[in-house]
Amino acid sequence: RGQIIFALGAFIGQTTIKSYGGEWITDDNDPRGELEIAVKLPNGFIMWPVQKCIKRCQLGQEESIYSYVRAISSLDK
Repeated sequence: RGQIIFALGAFIGQTTIKSYGGEWITDDNDPRGELEIAVKLPNGFIMWPVQKCIKRCQLGQEESIYSYVRAISSLDK
């Protein structure tokens, strides 16, 4: 299950970068690096797509991934 959640998080992050711009932030020295990868958007905000996927699996519909990406991408610095 962890590999699927990571893959979904990576897909969401990469799709966000393609749609809104931004870059991956990673730390290869972090033992929890796969869970802590982030995307920094051009507006300066940082999102954690793998963490969001974990929450979505744990909490269900109330953790909408679509709403999360749309809200963060529309914010200004």
